[in-house]
Amino acid sequence: MNFLLPSLGFISGQTIGALIVLMSLKMFRTGFNLKDWGQLIIGVVFFCMGAYIVLFTSIFAFADDLNEYRLTYVWTYAVSISLIYLLYFYFPKTKFYKDNFKIRKKPPKRGNKSNNEAPSLFTWIGAFISDAVMIIFYLALFVGFLYLAVKLVKYFWYV
Repeated sequence: MNFLLPSLGFISGQTIGALIVLMSLKMFRTGFNLKDWGQLIIGVVFFCMGAYIVLFTSIFAFADDLNEYRLTYVWTYAVSISLIYLLYFYFPKTKFYKDNFKIRKKPPKRGNKSNNEAPSLFTWIGAFISDAVMIIFYLALFVGFLYLAVKLVKYFWYV
């Protein structure tokens, strides 16, 4: 049996879940320092989500071959921990991250447009095209969901 695809799923689930937990801890710290209830509530929600993802993938990684005591997917923890260290502790200190991903506050441009000036025709056309593309995307998602729901009902109807 090929163990690569489930292993990649376990690694990505454990890594994403742990990074969400670490991000929620950062939200807790800023929420407590600023006495911001919104940050604290979002931090609790993110902590629960990340803990659920880590717990879910961990249960499947351990319980896959537990009756035979082979523990096939235990090595995914070493890879996940190394990825977490790399992405959360090492990557933000690199020059590439500091140059490209830090938010810099730019002073607002002082143009010759007044605040009451209406947007141009090109702005309206761009907004319309953007909305149309999003509606088409949502319709495609809805049709795909409907198709899968019909297939599921047909499968259980004729079983």
